Amino acid sequence: MPDVSILVPAYNPRYIGLAIQSAIEQVGVDFEIIISDDRNDSAIESIVQPYLSSKVRYVKNPTQGPGRNRDYLLSLAQGEFIKFLFDDDLLLNNCLSTYLKAATESNAEAVFSTLAIIDSENNLKGAYPPVQFNVTGLLSKETFAKIFVFNRVNAIGGLSAVMVRRSFFERERRPFAANGRSVGYLTDVALYSNLVLADSTVVGIPGYYVAFRVHDQQTSSANNPLFAIGVVEWEIFIRQFRQLSLLSQTEFNESLKNQCAYYAQLLPSFPSLKPFIDNLVDYELSEMRDHEFYKELSKLYETIELETGKQVVNEEY
Repeated sequence: MPDVSILVPAYNPRYIGLAIQSAIEQVGVDFEIIISDDRNDSAIESIVQPYLSSKVRYVKNPTQGPGRNRDYLLSLAQGEFIKFLFDDDLLLNNCLSTYLKAATESNAEAVFSTLAIIDSENNLKGAYPPVQFNVTGLLSKETFAKIFVFNRVNAIGGLSAVMVRRSFFERERRPFAANGRSVGYLTDVALYSNLVLADSTVVGIPGYYVAFRVHDQQTSSANNPLFAIGVVEWEIFIRQFRQLSLLSQTEFNESLKNQCAYYAQLLPSFPSLKPFIDNLVDYELSEMRDHEFYKELSKLYETIELETGKQVVNEEY
């Protein structure tokens, strides 16, 4: 069994060669690389072919969709740890060996580090989060509630930033669901939330070991209609963490009030949010209010699907 399975959900051929090369160059760790192609043409396959070896495997996703592609990769993985690598990101020098060392020393379920931000030409543009860890630290559910949920900020970044024990995915029936519900955008936050709520040891380490690429074709762009979905999905976590008493009533009210104010700011760019905003009556936490929120969220998913022609939520649960 390899130490690490590097899983590459592939759709955009623009940077896939660089991503694979950065994975192949990792040293000091026994790993496998599995690339799952989510396209209906040969653009990815033609680029990947020269890299194939006993360690590098190419497969075609049998059921298209980014969530299904990710889940298909997980079903194929054999490593003790899972390291996702998006097709436009890079693993930097000693990423796997450093992550594995941190996980072994702390018996961690998951490890993450600060992301180096690069542009389309591989130029370093900054870091995320801007404040780097000086020492190795644990991420508790209380800290997650106060930093991530209350402020509605993903302070880790995308799945390329983390390495997670495969056994967690085997135990957790829906690791990318938020409060038991499938989500269309904040699947990374949902995974981190499920890790901390399971009282897993989640370790942040100092240094830069993954490069996150910012470019005009990525789905996380603020111009993408799915971005609006991501903004709204933060409310799922706000409501869940209040129900778990990890946010006080005062914190809940303040966070939700700020969230609703942000909806209004986004409205000029995303008019599809208007029916959703119009149906937000109050900020009180109640079973009925939660029910109404989820009903409106389902309607918003349907609206965005009609606008984009793409299925917002696609999972293999």
